[in-house]
Amino acid sequence: MRAAGEGDAASSFQLVAAVGNQAPPAPPGAADVALWRAAPVAFVSDSGGCEAMLRRLRGCPLLGFAMQLQYTAADSGELRPALLQIAAPPRPRAAGAGGGGAQAVVYVIDALQAAAAAALAPGGGLKALLEDNRVIKAMRGSIQVDAVLQLGVGIRLAGAFDVQWAAMTLRSHTANSAAAADSGAAALGALCAEWGLPHPWDGEAAPVLDGDDERPWLRRPPSRTLIDAAAEHVRYLVPLATRLRERCVAAANPLLNAAHARAAGGAPPPAPAAAGGLAAALGGGGRAAK
Repeated sequence: MRAAGEGDAASSFQLVAAVGNQAPPAPPGAADVALWRAAPVAFVSDSGGCEAMLRRLRGCPLLGFAMQLQYTAADSGELRPALLQIAAPPRPRAAGAGGGGAQAVVYVIDALQAAAAAALAPGGGLKALLEDNRVIKAMRGSIQVDAVLQLGVGIRLAGAFDVQWAAMTLRSHTANSAAAADSGAAALGALCAEWGLPHPWDGEAAPVLDGDDERPWLRRPPSRTLIDAAAEHVRYLVPLATRLRERCVAAANPLLNAAHARAAGGAPPPAPAAAGGLAAALGGGGRAAK
């Protein structure tokens, strides 16, 4: 599959249009960095914890999702999920209900335990969540994650919003952007820094964990350091995706309006004076910027 920025304008437009037309509104507080910084980390390793997590996730329109993958052996080419991470946005207090709403929370799920295996199996709650295209999963590296889920547990990921692909597409089609010169893949910390979000890795790749251990994510029981590091892979994905979605929709709106006018048989509305960058590149019918 081609990376964003390598195809033509139509393929980039499909990504942007999908964001505008299919993604539900971000829940209140989704972009509030302070709420995410304070979000507690819940480690899920048994059926009770898994059931409580699924109750909390019910009805969330937007989640952060990541997986820590690990080769099963030093000389093996087989990747398996060792940990799953889900970031749940804050939930406001229901009208007329007493007390406050639910705060944002980051779940780290032990994928090697029986509870996770049952939840990912046919009929399981996690499988249903991951295959529900009404729930947007903000993530990075969705192609690899989808492949591992399909081959390993028979899950076809739906509703993925890949922050890396979205950022690459915006860079490739943004006029006069210093970032446009480098439209390749970026580490999560670097993506967060580019979009004004804090991250403990300060724009660098994730730190090496547990010394010389070649497969740290498979170590059981996982250390608190390992669990906290896993949480940082997903903690800021929802606010990052929220900012990217807003920028994608704003850039695509002039093109969507013009396409609607052409379909209705009228003259396309004039492009705004500042309509350059992504909208201009997509509306020109030419090749996307490399």
